Amino acid sequence: MNRFLTTPLSTLSLVGGVYFFTMNSTVYFFGGIGDRFGYKRMIALSCFFAYICLLASAFASKLYQIFIFQGCLLGLSTGISIPLYMTLPSQWFLRLRGVATGIALAGAGIGGGIESLIVRPINAILIYSSGCAVLWTAAWLMMVERRPPGYKDIKRRWLPREIGPAFYGIALSGFFDIFGYLERRPSVDPKSILVVIPLVVMNISGGIGRVIAGRLADRLGPVNMFFTSFFLGGLAQIFVWTFARSYAAVIVFSVINGLVGCWFMGLLSVVCAQLFDPDDLATITGFMALANSPGVLCL
Repeated sequence: MNRFLTTPLSTLSLVGGVYFFTMNSTVYFFGGIGDRFGYKRMIALSCFFAYICLLASAFASKLYQIFIFQGCLLGLSTGISIPLYMTLPSQWFLRLRGVATGIALAGAGIGGGIESLIVRPINAILIYSSGCAVLWTAAWLMMVERRPPGYKDIKRRWLPREIGPAFYGIALSGFFDIFGYLERRPSVDPKSILVVIPLVVMNISGGIGRVIAGRLADRLGPVNMFFTSFFLGGLAQIFVWTFARSYAAVIVFSVINGLVGCWFMGLLSVVCAQLFDPDDLATITGFMALANSPGVLCL
């Protein structure tokens, strides 16, 4: 924003929409590639390309360059790994699959807050690129795939063996779920930390909510909690976000939406593992995430 002060905020926000659209549009294809050629290889490629895109965007001086590197190409790079991250826990856990997935995906919330405290001293010692290399290498080494015996001989599919109402229902829910997340124009100083506090609060609340949702999914069923997340998130948007006219109200919405309204993406792989063929879990999860693509352009 500091580099393009005269550019309308709606145009700058479109960069984020293009990023999410490109990411969600490619997860189906890359999920299938990951099922066939290995998760860790694809995740390593994703981290490498994402780093190149962020480095290039740091030197971008034109708005169209930001759209290319931080929108299209970064979204493409992230889309390589997203379905693989989401489905790794389901390979290891069967009985407590929901809570395991919730804890793993909570890293995007709670872990992100903790990591920000770790990154600062690392970057004070090392340059930014070296700090990213240390963190990404450590994360990559911690990942282990668990494949069933003879998985290389399994015939891979791009869609489930049986496509029925459950498949269409999950896909349609993914299509409509994201349209309500519309940004407000900030009325505070863009340089103030107050701008980012609602996002920090929502991320931390979302991390806690994903763990709670995973535990409830193991006890009450992932599909039931998948629907519950849509229902409670919709109520929060109707009765809190619609009438939020103060900063405190936005914080309240961030807490509520983080705790109960963002479960659906974390539970997506768990739902797919229960309803469809687990042999092609990343492919099917990627297809369901693909349905988000039109709605994310609203972001």
